[in-house]
Amino acid sequence: MTELDKPLSPVEIPYSTLVLVFGIASIPCCCIVAGVFSIVFGILAIVYHKRGMALYLENPEKYTKSSHSNLVAGNVCGIIGLVFGSLVFLVALAYIAIWGVAMGHIFQILEL
Repeated sequence: MTELDKPLSPVEIPYSTLVLVFGIASIPCCCIVAGVFSIVFGILAIVYHKRGMALYLENPEKYTKSSHSNLVAGNVCGIIGLVFGSLVFLVALAYIAIWGVAMGHIFQILEL
């Protein structure tokens, strides 16, 4: 058996660790800067998941099961972080809008 005849050992899917890190980071970052970091990390996790899955689906036998699990878990965490970050962002916008309207009314009362 020559070196070329040996089966290749499975390797990690590109971006699998990156997707997991971005996905996990997106969840606690929903409290930072009104959820903007969470939205960014969640979108990055989803985009890199799509790229990694495209490579995985071309040749699934080439990649390890653990890296596939990391890819899927990172995507799920990224979606959760994106949803939480979006909710926090919308609540922050609503708070700013309500506060601005209230301050406008206060200034109108003070002018009278």
